[in-house]
Amino acid sequence: MKKDIAFFDELYSKSKIDPWGADWRGTIGVWHDFCLNCISESLNKSFTSNYPITILDIGCGSGILTEMIYSLLSKKYNIKDYLAVDISSKAISRAKSLHPMSKVNYQTTSEDLSTIQENSFQLILGFGFLPYLTSDKRLQLFSTLKSIKSSDGLILLSSNVRVNNEDSNYPLADLIAKELSVFFSIMNIYKLFLSQYSEGIEAKLLKLNSVLPLSRLLQQKYLPKKFNQYYSKKATDIFPDKRLHLYELI
Repeated sequence: MKKDIAFFDELYSKSKIDPWGADWRGTIGVWHDFCLNCISESLNKSFTSNYPITILDIGCGSGILTEMIYSLLSKKYNIKDYLAVDISSKAISRAKSLHPMSKVNYQTTSEDLSTIQENSFQLILGFGFLPYLTSDKRLQLFSTLKSIKSSDGLILLSSNVRVNNEDSNYPLADLIAKELSVFFSIMNIYKLFLSQYSEGIEAKLLKLNSVLPLSRLLQQKYLPKKFNQYYSKKATDIFPDKRLHLYELI
């Protein structure tokens, strides 16, 4: 990994709820809405109502998005089992403490997923962690996912990507697509432009939160949505911002 387990454990040890601000950041709310809409659209094409599904959710973190996904899917599908895993034991402990009545099975897993006993999942989800893996580790992961996906299964993975000469912390979009194509058929790529300017403003407002009642403002999705809409119109192949690609795979 580009980051080791200790790095993530430390993040969760220092944060009260979620290291990435999933409990207060409007930009994360925009991303969550995007993921939920993509999941709903993809499953509507693949599974009928009340279809019995076994779900694997990789990199669940503190479980905030995971619980949203479970709530969304349980209204329409028969969820036989929902296994949510993370390599960070601190993250899993946080998820269990935040959601004590959850029907999701939260477990710590190894980096190579060898601790997972189930060998046939109808739905595999993984959001946001691919940039933390080297190319070799991503290929190893994709090979494992192919082996544990059921024959009628669907995989949805997302990654922040760069298109050209952007932030080198994110993998090239063409590289991720090429790696995935080794193991899967890419049925669709959902795309979301994420403005770093709105993230920067959130960070500045957070510093003022101790003296001004800004917590409610920070949780609103309106301003991040407007920033994303404005800057996405100006985006070019070399625009210095990140893009979120969500891949629908079979």
